Amino acid sequence: MRTRLPLRLPLLAAAGLLAACQPNPNPAQAGFFSGLANVATGTYGQRAAAQQAELQALGQQNLALRQSSAEEKAEQARLGSERASLLRRNSALQAELATMRRDLQAARAIGKADQAKLRGLSAQLATLEQASAQLAESHAESDRLAQQIAEAEARRARLRALMDQALSAQQPTAPPPPGS
Repeated sequence: MRTRLPLRLPLLAAAGLLAACQPNPNPAQAGFFSGLANVATGTYGQRAAAQQAELQALGQQNLALRQSSAEEKAEQARLGSERASLLRRNSALQAELATMRRDLQAARAIGKADQAKLRGLSAQLATLEQASAQLAESHAESDRLAQQIAEAEARRARLRALMDQALSAQQPTAPPPPGS
């Protein structure tokens, strides 16, 4: 019986040591016996599947961020184009206001119309010119800028109609041609 005890002792000690050791799921830190236990219980497979799922989720998140970035760039390009269009409209408005200013000055110089009316029209024109200049310097949002330019264009149209009315109403009638 003595021969069996020494043989059992190392087996019991090894079994006790194995039972006391917790398997480490990290392959870089797991020893031989932990590695065997992890393979046997499927811990490594579960860990690999979890990492694969995380990698796929990160890939989808990356794709979504790229799409969002592309959409943002497209929106920026659209807004830039819209802003350029609005600034061109404002430049056209300023050119029309300059023409109107010259018309007023010419009418005033030759005394075609009521001078008090011309002064009133000139004041309205100056206000509109100032608003147009501020729009040109504005860094406002495109929607607000578009609304302000549309309002300025409407004011310009009303002012043009008033000017045309004032200038046509005060024009002297042409004398009849000689010999009629």
